[in-house]
Amino acid sequence: MSRSSSTYRKLDTVNAGLITGVHCISAILNNISMLVFLISTSNL
Repeated sequence: MSRSSSTYRKLDTVNAGLITGVHCISAILNNISMLVFLISTSNL
């Protein structure tokens, strides 16, 4: 029982880390696309 619960806890932490990592990456990509859009429009 304790072994399976510790494994589940590790999976939960891994899933949380993946979710936060995906959110951070998407936010960074959104910022980069906004910067590129602003730079391209300012050049025009």
